[in-house]
Amino acid sequence: MPVSTILLALSLAATPPAGPSRLDPTDIEALEALLRAMDAAEEEQEAASDQDAADEALPVNDELDDSAAPADDIGQEDAAGDDGAIDEEARDEAIVDEEAVESPAQPDAPDADLADETGDETGESPEPSEAPEASPADEMDESPASDAQAPDAEMAADDDEAAQPASPEASAMPALRRMTPHVGMDQYEAVRGTALGDGVALSWNIKVGPLDSSGAPDADTPLANGAGLRSRTFIAGNSWAAERSDSGTWLYDFEANRILTLNSASSSYSNTSIYAAVRRNVDIYAALSQGGQAEEIAFGPQTSFHRFWLEAAMSVAAAPADLTQTTRPAEAHDGATGDGTVTSWYREEGGSPVASAWTGCEGVELSPARHRNLITAFAHRVAIHPDIVAALRDGGEPLCALSFAVISPESPQGRVEHWRLDSTESMAFAALGFEDASLGSGNQDLIDAELRAAIASALSGELGDPPSPPDFMVEIQGLQREDDFAGALLTLTQETTHFDLCPAETIGSERLACAGAERLAAAGVGNAGFEAISEATQAAGEGAHRLAVERLLPYLDRDGHAGSAARAMVARQLIEWGEEGLTEHPDLDPAGLLTEALAMDPFAANLYWHLATRYMAAGAPDEAWFFLDTGRALPGRASTPTLDQADSLERRLRLLAPALFPGHAEQ
Repeated sequence: MPVSTILLALSLAATPPAGPSRLDPTDIEALEALLRAMDAAEEEQEAASDQDAADEALPVNDELDDSAAPADDIGQEDAAGDDGAIDEEARDEAIVDEEAVESPAQPDAPDADLADETGDETGESPEPSEAPEASPADEMDESPASDAQAPDAEMAADDDEAAQPASPEASAMPALRRMTPHVGMDQYEAVRGTALGDGVALSWNIKVGPLDSSGAPDADTPLANGAGLRSRTFIAGNSWAAERSDSGTWLYDFEANRILTLNSASSSYSNTSIYAAVRRNVDIYAALSQGGQAEEIAFGPQTSFHRFWLEAAMSVAAAPADLTQTTRPAEAHDGATGDGTVTSWYREEGGSPVASAWTGCEGVELSPARHRNLITAFAHRVAIHPDIVAALRDGGEPLCALSFAVISPESPQGRVEHWRLDSTESMAFAALGFEDASLGSGNQDLIDAELRAAIASALSGELGDPPSPPDFMVEIQGLQREDDFAGALLTLTQETTHFDLCPAETIGSERLACAGAERLAAAGVGNAGFEAISEATQAAGEGAHRLAVERLLPYLDRDGHAGSAARAMVARQLIEWGEEGLTEHPDLDPAGLLTEALAMDPFAANLYWHLATRYMAAGAPDEAWFFLDTGRALPGRASTPTLDQADSLERRLRLLAPALFPGHAEQ
């Protein structure tokens, strides 16, 4: 058997079924090409000024943002169902760029609620024939836990669904080396590396009324007294910001890139990735706006609204909105000149203002960092256009009052919200209530309970130390002695799922199983089991998915490393085979097989990536980042090149949705 066939097995024989979708933020080159196409004017400007680096550093507001509809207004939940449903939906939504995203109602999720549809999963290794599915980061799209509240949800932050009751994996475990949904408040600051510190609570009085031809009122206009006023409270910390209501608290930790969501009723909280929330918004925006090109967004058979309002709801925009603005000194109640400045923004010259802000008034003291964090929290929880968010955040002046218009499916005729700062006071972090609550699972219910338990056991140390490269070599040699050459080759494949591709030079390498691949190939010649697995891997590399699956089917009942490898290989071949393969093997569920594979071997780092991409394709970003975060936090395991694609994806999301991250400011 040629060594090339063995090496093919080492990458799980996964060949992407097609190029990544043009809406896939994981493919940097394809996505940047799309962004350039969406903003040809800017590209020409950049070319004229010889700015060749546009691909790597796109202007802040030029990046794809994902808002399918004003967050608060579009209450849709990310794909729900069992693993089978996940694959079925992923199959139907594989090409997002040509289909509108239909988001399943997410409980009041502030930004977003439309399920994402993106590409498929990726291969494990960067080899030509088995290149990991896309590249720097596969498809990811998951609903940002209920943390994010819909901007249009009648300002009902308290209606957001928060953490689910405590789950088995929420129990105490050894300190992890990076953040995962398993990190509770007893470990949070240790894993974070710094203390959260206290914050400043800012209470706002809010008047909501219908939108008329006058647009958003001047921000320094006094609020009418009487009934109808609402209130919301935000807290700004040095590296975080939060919103607090009677029903719970939503904390955005911009240093750790986490969202902590406290459910007051159940006294539990969840710890989810901020990137999951951002990914969902980007995907929703890209899908509903056709990559930022559609000016009118249809919602239902008779309703539509301009893309500007979608951008405001998702805090994402493919290009600047070209707003104009006016400024004047603020006026006091008696007509005399007041403190600060009033800035109003207009979508068109001579039109009515879409927003107005009063900044720089006396009596409001926030450090530059706290100011940026506060405004960034607004971007996550309030329907304000990202261009205006950037202006408020970069201006650096304390915000005293704010008014803005909203048009959305929930308010098709439009409404105006007028916020005025009522009071500020110091607030200890402990007052937010996280330290007195228990860690729950968040809205990650699509993940199999047995798999969650297996992962928790791996993280806690209950399963002992993860296998090392020498351990795999010993296991493979033992299987050879038993004439189990099929098991030996499958176990060799599983070794690469733990440590990624074999090095080009194996002499002197720690990867002993890789060094022994040629000897295994020579010894396995003529062995029926070895030939079957070899033929399967070769067929997979050639795109002969039916043959690959047929050869692997007899090994799906195996246990241990060999069984995990067989299940993962079949799952990925079915995914690449597509509709035909799923129809031909209705009893085989790719997501279910990957789930079984990881439950059997929770230290197999690359399986976390493959499962994450399945959940991303199904429109479940929270679940996807559960796997991405956990895979990169496995004890005794360095991240693999395959898992490192998650880092690339997260960096890209920062470029695509800059309004949802605070950037930097002096403390």
